[in-house]
Amino acid sequence: PELTDGPVRSALAQYSPQVPKVEAAEVANSRGVVSCTAPRLLNQSLWMLSRLYQNGCTLPVELWHVNEMSHEHEAFARQHARQSVQVRNLRDVLHHSLREDEILAMQGFMCKPLALLASDFEQVLMIDHEAYIFDINATTLFHTSLYKRNGMLLFRDRAIVRIHGQPLVDPPRYLRQLIHRHLSSSLLAPRPGDPYVSALSWGIDFPWQPSGELLSAPIVTGKSSHQIDSSVLLLHKRRAWRMVTALHLLHERYRYELYTQLHGDKETYWLAC
Repeated sequence: PELTDGPVRSALAQYSPQVPKVEAAEVANSRGVVSCTAPRLLNQSLWMLSRLYQNGCTLPVELWHVNEMSHEHEAFARQHARQSVQVRNLRDVLHHSLREDEILAMQGFMCKPLALLASDFEQVLMIDHEAYIFDINATTLFHTSLYKRNGMLLFRDRAIVRIHGQPLVDPPRYLRQLIHRHLSSSLLAPRPGDPYVSALSWGIDFPWQPSGELLSAPIVTGKSSHQIDSSVLLLHKRRAWRMVTALHLLHERYRYELYTQLHGDKETYWLAC
């Protein structure tokens, strides 16, 4: 196959990871909203926060960007948001050795899972800048039975094989290869010092066998090119520590191929589960 930038970087990342251990200074049981923005998205982000506030959500907010917002943009966001808002630059928590082109690659979809990992909130409501939650206080999602039972709440995406105009080659084929060649191998096993695993055990023997539920998922069988929607999701990072650790490892080792083969960040959360 043709040697392209994405596969080369992905191969190198397996042996020389450069995504840092984004261990946040979490406050126990803290809850908050996490969202990513950029100068061109800032007005939409503020409208989204305004809608949350109007529906009764008064949680503190972290607005993340990847070295894109000026001090003026950050001041504008804090001034016009009705909630308590921190504007945070992902560059501040990434490894100092990362080159500028590496930082540039993290703008856009990749900002979201990295912001989720880096957030100081232990319980996170992550929401897109353009998401609409109608007629309910979004805080009530923390009280749903699924969230209480699992420490996370993910929503399914529509089943569709192709989206016109998107550079998706064959997501199901790629995922089958990823599952069998990488995720079920010892390469994904956590290493000493990985976040959320000190004094804890995965409780999984590597290499592991993919479950029937995983192998029968529509995005794996080819019935759909999408599995979940990530415009809104909830995560208790301490309770779902295995998922958080796997999400970190996926971005540390496979981020380039994931984002060239799949539609944005959506499936990375599902894969981490």
